[in-house]
Amino acid sequence: MGILTSYCINLGTSQVQDQSGSWRGAIAIMYLWSGLLAVGYFKTSISKLICRMFFMPESPRWLLSKGRKEDAIAALHRIAGKKNRNNRSFIEGEYQEIELRVRQNKALGKAHFWDAFNPKGKVLYRTLLGFTLQMFQQLTGANYFFYYGASIFQPVGIQNSYVTQIILGGVNVVCTFPGLWFIERYGRRNPLIYGGLWQCAWLIVFASVGGQLNITDHSTGVVLIVSACMFIAGYFFPP
Repeated sequence: MGILTSYCINLGTSQVQDQSGSWRGAIAIMYLWSGLLAVGYFKTSISKLICRMFFMPESPRWLLSKGRKEDAIAALHRIAGKKNRNNRSFIEGEYQEIELRVRQNKALGKAHFWDAFNPKGKVLYRTLLGFTLQMFQQLTGANYFFYYGASIFQPVGIQNSYVTQIILGGVNVVCTFPGLWFIERYGRRNPLIYGGLWQCAWLIVFASVGGQLNITDHSTGVVLIVSACMFIAGYFFPP
């Protein structure tokens, strides 16, 4: 939703006649979101801005790992919410679970950076698997559409190419939700495999049509936009 919001802001600032003001305006608005993230969040209105991030306690687990039991319990009371803040059994249950995890971690001993590359117990395999999944996720080409969508679709005759970015951003948001269902229903492996094949097929369509046909033709432009949307839809089915 953040990406989609940024596309809407880009559409609005693109109407600024001054070229310098156009790109500076989009960046200036980013300070608003950064400030809200740093300071707090709006609860119901601007008059009820709650500045919590600066005053939030440390993580109860971190406090407990440093032997600060009382501070950990106090932190649990603060972050439990109104419903559970005075619920002693809830706080105690949360504390016991955190304490168990902290004791288990301490029993394993101090870990070092290079332990992640230990071939014993398939630790190295799991580390490399995580690296390669994230690497190939970026190399699928989704950022090509997200970052350069406004430039890519200019030749197809769309009067305002920023609208295309909003379409792609909308597909991005909508397809996230069925993606969660797919993972819960079919696990992670099958959605990853079939989602990758789906993306590959639509990239072939996009490249073939864009490379062989006249991209200024309306029907060609429609195919390019549809194939881009289908590609983005597949991007959110893999985990």
